[in-house]
Amino acid sequence: MRRRSAISQQPWWEPGTPDQRRTVAHAVAVGRELATYRRTIVLAHPDLREILVRKLGYTRADAWSGFVPPRFCEAGGNDLEQWHPNESPIRTVLLELIAEAESREKR
Repeated sequence: MRRRSAISQQPWWEPGTPDQRRTVAHAVAVGRELATYRRTIVLAHPDLREILVRKLGYTRADAWSGFVPPRFCEAGGNDLEQWHPNESPIRTVLLELIAEAESREKR
């Protein structure tokens, strides 16, 4: 059974054009696939799983969904000039774990 996306249940979803809805649905699907890929490659390595628990505070490594916080975050308001690089230490650790897992996959 196919799950309905939480996006499709938002009040702003219906007023969108079919093309807009397809674009958002595609972006959600791509994001889900990317998160699944990241999660799979990181969790394949016990030492990287341990870092998720030890450094990021997960009670179990498999609780991580594969999500990585976005590259940019909002400083406030909707003005694009108020967006700045996301320097979260959590993002940094996750990117390091993914890069290490990918380098191991290439060996």
